[in-house]
Amino acid sequence: MCKVLTKPLKEQWQCADGECISVDDICDGRLDCLDGSDETHALCRKMRCPEHLFRCTYGACVSSKAPCDDKVDCADASDELSPICRIKSDEINGQYICTNGQLIPVEKRCDGIPHCKDGSDETVRSCANMTCHPYLFQCAYGACADHGADCNGIIDCADGSDEAVELCSNETISTLLTTTPVVEISSKCKLPDYPQYGTYTVVGFPTAVPGQILEKPIIEMSCNTGYALDSPNSMYCVDGTWSSAPPRCVRKYTTSLLRIPTT
Repeated sequence: MCKVLTKPLKEQWQCADGECISVDDICDGRLDCLDGSDETHALCRKMRCPEHLFRCTYGACVSSKAPCDDKVDCADASDELSPICRIKSDEINGQYICTNGQLIPVEKRCDGIPHCKDGSDETVRSCANMTCHPYLFQCAYGACADHGADCNGIIDCADGSDEAVELCSNETISTLLTTTPVVEISSKCKLPDYPQYGTYTVVGFPTAVPGQILEKPIIEMSCNTGYALDSPNSMYCVDGTWSSAPPRCVRKYTTSLLRIPTT
């Protein structure tokens, strides 16, 4: 039980590891519990966000200005990974374009079953803007699974969120059965090489180096003197997918460097 500190007991919420936070801090997009238990799909999935707030894919409520502002406001980064943030469509002629270039029928996207060989049709990046019918179960990453999918002993969501321990409480899930093959989608991200003529730092991990595997890293690029980035200086990764291609460091040109032809 939470200890009464600066707030009355009824205004505190206990994290899974026993830590206590304010009830106002649960499902707000920020990880206030060290174990992240205040921002889980199981806890937040039935949240009803006021019209002036944006609803993260797993259910948290954040500012309406959060989507597509190049700053991660949702714990799952769905405010930045959503298809609404991309100018280029992921669909062509009724087919969905997988990250690896494979084409699948658009109706098979975000149905809980990976159809792309790289699993990219069943990720937050692909499914963040999905709206499921009330009678369907919405997976943590946004896909729509069958009614009754939660805690039925069968994995119906590609990420297994329908059978999560937090959701199913005391249900035994160690012997889950599934009738369809499940593609294992890595939640880890490999840090890219440093840009030529530049470097980068990882937010929260000052000693991180290229090739290191991290979960949900955010990197900030910088260039050597005389060079400038050709695109925004930050990028982030969720579910093994980076928000953009790494920016390049290109040489700055000034009028003093231009040679004016003489006659």
